[in-house]
Amino acid sequence: MGKCAICGKSTGVFSRKTLCKKCYLYFVLKDKDFMMKSDYTNNLMELQKGEPLESYLDRCSAIHSLFKIDDKIDVDNMNDCDYKISYLNFKVGQSLNNFYSQFIKSQKLEELQNFINIINSHIENYLFFESQLNFLIECAEKKINILKEQDNDEYFFDIKKMKSHDQMNNSYFISQEYRNKIIKDIVCINDIINMASNNLGINIPLININKLNFDKSDYDYVTLHFDPLTKTGRRKKTPFTLFFEISNDGKSYESHGEICYLLNGEINSIKLRTKDYLINFGNMNKNIAIKSIRDINSEKGKYIYKM
Repeated sequence: MGKCAICGKSTGVFSRKTLCKKCYLYFVLKDKDFMMKSDYTNNLMELQKGEPLESYLDRCSAIHSLFKIDDKIDVDNMNDCDYKISYLNFKVGQSLNNFYSQFIKSQKLEELQNFINIINSHIENYLFFESQLNFLIECAEKKINILKEQDNDEYFFDIKKMKSHDQMNNSYFISQEYRNKIIKDIVCINDIINMASNNLGINIPLININKLNFDKSDYDYVTLHFDPLTKTGRRKKTPFTLFFEISNDGKSYESHGEICYLLNGEINSIKLRTKDYLINFGNMNKNIAIKSIRDINSEKGKYIYKM
């Protein structure tokens, strides 16, 4: 029984054909009716549950080799080969990201290192998807570093006690024991904003603490991003970044920003954006102070205040 070089399905008993009927229709005859009506190509580009990564990449490489780029390219023709190759790359990237987001839940150093070794040993065979594979290697290496660093007692925030928000980006929901600290920090920021508003004669809205949502939510979220090392492997000055967004019931935002924390949990810098202003704070002699305020609605974002 023959086996299709693309999808791996049978080509028929005693058959010597290398492609099944559907793959032949799609890739050789380029039957437009079949292309338009069938979801066949999407299924081929999906990484099936439990499928080895190597066999999936072999299939996508075979698909890629059958997409010949024409000399004359019609960008308005959705069936053109250049579009199909771009779409293939997009689908492969999407499938690999979905695969990795499930894979890293194991949180085991040995499995992550083995994953990197597998990709490195096969990457020459899949040069068409080199950028996607290098991205996964980068994510896996970053996760390994985080797993090694999270046991270090020097860090103020213990991410092992936090629920994951986005494993690909190493962000977490703030656990109960740190929420009072975050609220106190934002109260301090509001005090500084209030003082600046009075001194400059402008009305900068305060961060609405009552709307801070520390639990999973589509909007009004608060998450902590942990990125302890630089690309050269050195410890970052600010390994933690707190992201928050406060909105009007998800329809439009009141304010959003980020607070960068030092290893010991002290604030190093803050970026805050409201509907009218972009405000930068910095740590000046161990005190938080406003470094600049810009009117984002004015031409070229005029500075209202700059230290």
